Amino acid sequence: MGVLSSIHFRRKYFTDYTKELIETISIDDFIKSSPYNFVGFIKVDVEGHELSVIRGAINSLMASKIGIIQFECGGTWVDSGITFNDFYAIVPENYKICDFIGGCFVPVDCRGLNVFDGFFNNYYIINSKILKEFSDD
Repeated sequence: MGVLSSIHFRRKYFTDYTKELIETISIDDFIKSSPYNFVGFIKVDVEGHELSVIRGAINSLMASKIGIIQFECGGTWVDSGITFNDFYAIVPENYKICDFIGGCFVPVDCRGLNVFDGFFNNYYIINSKILKEFSDD
């Protein structure tokens, strides 16, 4: 795998590429098959496939089995057609999408924004109870 490995074809960067089949498992299936009832933190770095990963965690999110999911917003979103609106449409109400600003998690509303606006960043899907614990300090 190269520096720009992605599940999505990166039109801007590749003129020559190879395809590989990879086996994946959803976060829901992983949590269901593991001895763990709760996962505190998940870092998602999948080069444009973030929305699919979150979709594969939706049951665990709805059951509050995940504390925080960190995901990237970047140029691969352009190639995969992801927008912030897609995330807000599926993230359950018991979670907030946040940025980490000045050492604090801050809920943000990025609906309508896209990576063309320069919003390359890491964002966090945080369980509201955990977010409240962070803000009660």
